[in-house]
Amino acid sequence: MVAIVPGAYAIRAVLGSLQTVHGTAVPPLATETPALGITVVLIIAAMAVGIAARLFLRSVAGPADSDPSTRSGLSAGQTLSEITGPREPMGCATCRCP
Repeated sequence: MVAIVPGAYAIRAVLGSLQTVHGTAVPPLATETPALGITVVLIIAAMAVGIAARLFLRSVAGPADSDPSTRSGLSAGQTLSEITGPREPMGCATCRCP
């Protein structure tokens, strides 16, 4: 879904550049086209930095920290109620109504 965003800007930039080359572009379109191209480059660069940062942090943390089952303190197949124990019944403190 995120990859659609720079694609939409890129299509608008290509269409604007085609109109500029053919000489049919109005001045606002001629100034918007390079801005759209720069926007595409910046969005793709930001996505690349985000992916690289996540991979770098994952490599620094090590494989044990990247396992989702160990991050929450649960081992494989263990449920939360096994760790916390049985729940107290909900309700008011005096009559224990549900």
